[in-house]
Amino acid sequence: MLRRMLLVLLVAAIASPLFAAKDVRSCLSKWHAGKRIDVILVNGGKMTGHLGKVEADQFVLEPDGCCGAARVLRYDEVQTVRNKMTRTRKWVIGVAVYLGVVAMGAIVGD
Repeated sequence: MLRRMLLVLLVAAIASPLFAAKDVRSCLSKWHAGKRIDVILVNGGKMTGHLGKVEADQFVLEPDGCCGAARVLRYDEVQTVRNKMTRTRKWVIGVAVYLGVVAMGAIVGD
């Protein structure tokens, strides 16, 4: 029982931000500028960067770090976009899962 519950929590914590958006335009309009995203292009290419200005027919993908130039992408060039989790967010989720396991072990162990 405990293992099943922990597995469900772990899968939910890891997989929920990884689901790709089905409608790129509506997804990008909900996200704020500066959000770190993965972009998968129709031609199979993959890009990672920060979301810039979102317009009616295109959006700007700003590069990570100091290298490279911002790239303007049309919606018809993009297959999917995904939220890119930061290292800090991954650590917070891992610590929360660990503390949940410890708490469940203390409750069930008594």
